Parts: sequence; structure tokens; C-alpha cells
Amino acid sequence: MGDGAGNPTPLPLPSELTKTYTSLASAMRDHLGLGLVVALFYLGLSLPLAHLLRSVEERLGSKVWRPASA
Repeated sequence: MGDGAGNPTPLPLPSELTKTYTSLASAMRDHLGLGLVVALFYLGLSLPLAHLLRSVEERLGSKVWRPASA
């Protein structure tokens, strides 16, 4: 990914994603259906990452500094 000159492509801003969603939903005439598809897509991306990060946290466990509880 990039522009061919070695520069990475920047991530889209949330406002750009909202504009894209709105225009696509208007073109499809199905806001709810598109919203459900997008929600399932993001859920499918985020759940494996959450499980991976939880296992990394457990593996690091005692190596991570934690402040003393009051």
C-alpha cells in the first residue's frame, strides 16, 4: 500500500468513513442492511485481535509493571 514513492497510505478519517457509508447506503436504499454488514465486518476484525491481545497480556503477566492499589 502506498503511493509508489514509498509513502504509506494514510488511514481514512472517521468523517470520510461516515460520508462513504452514507453515500453507499443511499445508493443501495438499505441503511439497516448495510449497517449490519459493516457491524459484522468490524466485529469479525476486532474479536480475533482482542483474543490475541488478551493472550499477549496473560503471557507478559508478571513482567508488566502495575501500580500498587490503594
